[in-house]
This record gives sequence, C-alpha cells and structure tokens, in this order.
Amino acid sequence: MIGYRGVVNVGPITTEGDGSKKLKAGIYHYETPPKDINDIFPNAKNVGSKSQRKRWIDEKNGNIYEWDYQHGDIEIYNKRGIHQGSINHKTKKEKPAVKGRKTNV
Repeated sequence: MIGYRGVVNVGPITTEGDGSKKLKAGIYHYETPPKDINDIFPNAKNVGSKSQRKRWIDEKNGNIYEWDYQHGDIEIYNKRGIHQGSINHKTKKEKPAVKGRKTNV
C-alpha cells in the first residue's frame, strides 16, 4: 500500500514458522543462524565475531565461516580474509567467490 508521498507502508514484523522474520509485505527477510555447522564443516568452532555476523573458524585449515543473515548462507573466507564462496547450509548448494570481497581477520 502506497502511503504519504510514495512511502510504502509495510506493517509490523512477523515471525515465520522456520524462525525467519519478515515484514508483512515480504520485503525484509531474516534467516536465523544454525547452532553449529559441524555437519558441513566438522572442524569449525564457534568464536566471537569481528562484525555483526555469527562466525566460526576451522581449527584445521584456518578458514573463516560467517553467517549471511540476508541470504541464509555460510560465507567462506580463507585465513587471510579473502572470500572463497558461500554454501547454503540446508541445500548444500555452493556459490562461487565474489571478487574483491573480504572480511576482518
């Protein structure tokens, strides 16, 4: 519904059955992170985050895994913080690396 001066009135946030949150108009979508990712990365240990994202570090190879709240994916970075790709934790579908993407180490 278009409101005053073309601003979209979307209403309150609702919680979906899968734990995600979105506005009634379906514009905003929030994916909750899994408790652990040991089924995908068995050596990953939960650590404090350097940003607003939940973070795990692989004790064996030093890879950094961060939760992407918008897309519901696990972003994969090498130990120097360079993006290596991402994986959906439910479907196990992988996405390629984004050139130039980095994270704080």
